Amino acid sequence: MKKKQKIVILLLVTLSCVVMGFGIMAAYTYKVLGDNPNALESWNDQGRPEGTYVVGTATTPIAETIALQTLVMDTIASGSTTFLQENNNNFIVLDDGDVYLTLSYEDAEWFNTLGFYTYNYLNPPTVPADIENTKTIIFPKLDTENTINNGFRLHLGYFTKGTVIGFFIVSQGWDPFAGNKIDAITSGRYTLHSNENLNANVVSPGGLHINFLQHFVIFDYKETPENDYILCVEDNMEEPDYDYNDAVFYVRSNPIPNITTWDGIINTPIVARDTIIGALSNVTLPFNLQDLITDEDPSGVTYTILEKTNNNFTVAEGFPNINITTPSLVWVSDTVKYIACDQGFPSACDTANIVIQYSNTNVPPIAVDNYAIPLTQNIIDNGVPITTLGVDPDNNLDPNSITIISNSDLTLPVTSDGASLQINPSDTWTGSATVAFQICDTEGACDNGSVVITRAEINQQIVARDTIINVQPNVVSNFLVTNLVEDDGDIADVTIRVDSLSNPNMFINTFNVPTIKVMGILGYMELDTVYYTACDNGSPQTCDNGIIVVRTQSENNNPPVAQDNLLIPLSPDILLNGIPVTTLGTDPDGNLNIRLIEVLNTPDVGLNLVNNNGIISLSPNGDYLGSDTIEFRICDSGSPALCDEGSFIVQTLETPPTANPDVINTFPNEGVIINPLINDTEGSDPISPATLTIIQQPLSDTAIVRIVDGKVENITDPDFIGSYQIIYQICDNTIPALCDTSTITVNVQDPAGPNLITSTNTPPLALNDTVDVPFNSTVNIVVLPNDSDSDGEIDSIRTSIVVPPISGSASLNYFNNTPIITYTPNDGFTGVDVLTYRIYDKDNPQLSDVALVIIHVADESGVITSVNTDFWIDTVTVNQGATYCMPIQDRLDENSLTWNPINADPLVNGKVENSLTAIDNSNVCYTVPQELIENDTIDHVYYTVCNNEGDCRNGLLVININQCENCVDSEEPNLSFYSGFSPNGDNINETFVIEGVTNYQDTDLIIYNRWGQPVYNTSPYQNQWEGNNNDGQPLPDGTYYYILKVRVPKEYSYNGFVVIKR
Repeated sequence: MKKKQKIVILLLVTLSCVVMGFGIMAAYTYKVLGDNPNALESWNDQGRPEGTYVVGTATTPIAETIALQTLVMDTIASGSTTFLQENNNNFIVLDDGDVYLTLSYEDAEWFNTLGFYTYNYLNPPTVPADIENTKTIIFPKLDTENTINNGFRLHLGYFTKGTVIGFFIVSQGWDPFAGNKIDAITSGRYTLHSNENLNANVVSPGGLHINFLQHFVIFDYKETPENDYILCVEDNMEEPDYDYNDAVFYVRSNPIPNITTWDGIINTPIVARDTIIGALSNVTLPFNLQDLITDEDPSGVTYTILEKTNNNFTVAEGFPNINITTPSLVWVSDTVKYIACDQGFPSACDTANIVIQYSNTNVPPIAVDNYAIPLTQNIIDNGVPITTLGVDPDNNLDPNSITIISNSDLTLPVTSDGASLQINPSDTWTGSATVAFQICDTEGACDNGSVVITRAEINQQIVARDTIINVQPNVVSNFLVTNLVEDDGDIADVTIRVDSLSNPNMFINTFNVPTIKVMGILGYMELDTVYYTACDNGSPQTCDNGIIVVRTQSENNNPPVAQDNLLIPLSPDILLNGIPVTTLGTDPDGNLNIRLIEVLNTPDVGLNLVNNNGIISLSPNGDYLGSDTIEFRICDSGSPALCDEGSFIVQTLETPPTANPDVINTFPNEGVIINPLINDTEGSDPISPATLTIIQQPLSDTAIVRIVDGKVENITDPDFIGSYQIIYQICDNTIPALCDTSTITVNVQDPAGPNLITSTNTPPLALNDTVDVPFNSTVNIVVLPNDSDSDGEIDSIRTSIVVPPISGSASLNYFNNTPIITYTPNDGFTGVDVLTYRIYDKDNPQLSDVALVIIHVADESGVITSVNTDFWIDTVTVNQGATYCMPIQDRLDENSLTWNPINADPLVNGKVENSLTAIDNSNVCYTVPQELIENDTIDHVYYTVCNNEGDCRNGLLVININQCENCVDSEEPNLSFYSGFSPNGDNINETFVIEGVTNYQDTDLIIYNRWGQPVYNTSPYQNQWEGNNNDGQPLPDGTYYYILKVRVPKEYSYNGFVVIKR
């Protein structure tokens, strides 16, 4: 077939180069925009971008450039430093879409390199390495004098919601003297980022610290609807003029508005508050909703009235102001429910109520109900004031009116002095107590409410440990006392006091706690001691005493060295003989005290640790599993004895298996069997294949997943395209078993799409079988003899029936591992019946194929007819190289079926090599290949058509292939198909071009969307399609599929895909 394909797709590739040249620093590694595997064709030798990401190069009119220069200069000048700080932002993507950048003008003297980087808004970068692998070059040489022009427009890419886009500029990043355009990309003088924290320690070659200088300004541009923002660049930060006029760009998104500026601060959700207002009848009350909300940007909040309690009063909306007009007939109260939404990212909304309390006189107070009061030390000391317990719409709350009604927990003393609730818990009280109370206003109107007082846990006792400090003679040492303290709160809140000293000869400063300074005295053999107290800040407060002993280390004695984080598995030897002190440390002088080990923390009780005479013995419980860290101290036998502290980790030998991820690439309606255990690894015991379990599988309309003999079988739905995950679990054979989970990612690709699935395994080939059955008889069918696998063997025991027969019954049995299908027609049935079966090969993953068994059931006289009223049977003759399409609607009309919409799917495609089966919701199409062998005389396509209620009809299309003895001999058209175009009004690549099609007048073109729905057709086709549907409306950007028929007079059919990218 004379069909040429000109690929127009967008890829993101990686540029890696090393630059060597006089005065140029080593180059970085960047990504580049473009459709090539490297940067050789992403720009030309002068640094001018080339490729499909260049959307337009039309020069910006001079008047527009001058107007924008004036706007930028005036905006920067009038905005001052405050404006620069407020607009020192990046972009954030509000929803999935494309982002474009257009150069408005450039006036820099240096050959700078401009690029962008990305990160998720929840994970902002802290150092340049965090975003280094996302850095992408936009303009390698930002130079309008010789390289690019104003109006140069680039497609930065398609970004997902929550992506932050920042910019970087490499000062003098283009080396004009480099030997080639790859080596021309350098690290320049320095690189600055729009995230200012990434510019730490940036110093110019001249030694100027410029890390704190701002070089990007982004602000909203409202002059034209298609350009969302203006990006302004200051390139020379060594001699800056701060006009941010060195390079100016338009930045826009599609759809609009899909991006906004981002200051790196995650939105604090808006809070809308309830309120009560008192009112008389027949009055209009002005109200500002902004007074009821708390938000970072109140001016950007939007409001909506959700509901009213009745229609007897009116609300006039002029947000944020509303006017509430009360009715003449007044009852107790009315309510207006409203919602307020902020403009932050991520955006948030909150609802609240405005209660209108009608009264000609006094409005009673409103008490809180079930209001949570965590029991803190502040509450214990100061109580709960009446202002926390309620409000009064008339502002006449009696400040001394609190009366306690009840207390659900009398073990928690709660009293009232009128102005507050006083709570006096015991040191051990925990739990919750509901206290009911009453508050009143000054005119005697009251309301009842309640608070729930809670304390989850009691403050744990602080622990102050004893220790020994060995110091060198004539050397000052600092010791932090809080290192000895264990507390369940913040250690910074612990207070330390020195209680007393003993022999304070070596203490230099004992009052600057928590740090103690000591200095050893040569020849001084006495022990100096400090007694201290540590207190926490919890409730109730706890304290503990500790002792610090200081001694001077003798000149001839060195302290022992204790092991730290020593891993000790619970081996049989350890369980039998224990852990001696010699395992835990050494002494450089050889005088380790082998009779002494001091355990410093509390081990897991399941270890049953015993410390006796320099040996630690372990007798773990039978169900003990995991690890525990033991802290210890060992000492030498010197005088005085010197010590060191360390730790060891006790760990069980039993380790679980490790389940590793797997990936399946497949097509709709394909079956794949994968053995996930192949890349999983054993732990301390072998993996048991019988424990393979599916933990999570996709929905039934996505795929069918099941366990088959220790493997996972996945059969995707005919209509599903996309990706999903299967979560599975494996275990070892221990009791109790140790397990692990992992995923199988299934990528289901469109068979008509541009992506191919490459695999070292070739799927098996299942060929259709035909069998004759006598009237009212049962027959055994052996289906595998004509099936094959080109690179292996067929796994015969995996054979299965997929679609059962319509006019009979079938079962699958095995004889010596050979699958045999036993078929019995319904009583009295004659005609054609069909079933489908699936075979697998023996590779991993095991791939499959599906074929037909066409069953001819004879009548009583032995005559066979090709009929069946339970499904459609159509027979056509198609010439070699031709395409036949059968309209499905014709079959529905013939059977008086008014199904709309319908869904058609293939059950078994054509089996002739290189034939093409295409089924959408309108047609069943079959294309005979150009090259045939002698036996290629007949083929079959089996399909199903269903409506939304689940009613289905199957159909069998029988294709008789005409090998063209009587075909008209005509030369095939010479055509070249472009795979994309951009109908965006710039007069470049505006239509879908098929080179050579204008030489033929008898042509038909049909365009389908990705769901197989026809959206455009015309005859003849003369390169006039501009990306619209049959109603003239623009179609969304994306991938579409075409069928072109050309008659010369023989009919030739072409199909493929085309991408619309505006």
